[in-house]
Amino acid sequence: MIGPAIAAASVVGVGAAAYAGWPCWSAQLHRAASRRARASPDLGADLAVLDQEVPAFVARSVGHAGIGMVGGVVLAVLAWGLVGPIGLVAVPAGAGLAAASARWSLARRAAATRAEMRLATLELAELVSLAIGAGLGVPAALARAAMAGTGGAGARLRRVVESSATPWTSLEDLGDAVRVAELGDFARSLAIGVEQQARTREVLLGWAQAARAARLEEAEAAAGATTEAMTGPLALVAFGFLLTVGVPAVLQLLSGVRGVHL
Repeated sequence: MIGPAIAAASVVGVGAAAYAGWPCWSAQLHRAASRRARASPDLGADLAVLDQEVPAFVARSVGHAGIGMVGGVVLAVLAWGLVGPIGLVAVPAGAGLAAASARWSLARRAAATRAEMRLATLELAELVSLAIGAGLGVPAALARAAMAGTGGAGARLRRVVESSATPWTSLEDLGDAVRVAELGDFARSLAIGVEQQARTREVLLGWAQAARAARLEEAEAAAGATTEAMTGPLALVAFGFLLTVGVPAVLQLLSGVRGVHL
């Protein structure tokens, strides 16, 4: 009991000292973390596609790290009788894993949002081509099509279109920022249609169909890879089932044969 009490007292003392000095060094820590976050292109793209700011992500990561640290303290106290002071490693490990989990969660949500934005871009391109076919010019067709956007991605594209005098330029900038190549291609097609009076309707329809076909091929390839990856685990499950069911049956059969011989 003395060991866990010492560990708990040490952690409480460190926590109290950190709390007392928080106003002094928290701002410096926040600025340093924000600089590192802005220097990461991948993190910047993920935050951009989710329409989040770096300070909010840093604050959330710090909160996760604090929760992980508390969990590590509890684990270290509980495991003191088994591993002794080595269990204190769980404190920084818990904080690090919890902070990393915030980044992993951000990446997963960013990937889902990118998929939604790709779909919204393809739908917007098809709507623009229909509006152009009805006799509208490219700017009017884009404004009319953007009003029909649904979901979070559709609403964001609508805000970009409505807030810019040259929405195709803003859409291209957004596509570069969030790393959605389809959005940049769509914006460049609109710009060509405006500047050169090209056959924008046919170009957009052809591009949207090709993009949908590419997305379908990627989805089929991903599904095939997932199926292949599951072959080994399924085989192990089947083998374990056969062992569980077959071995007792074989042993019972052998015992019956011995009984007949006797």
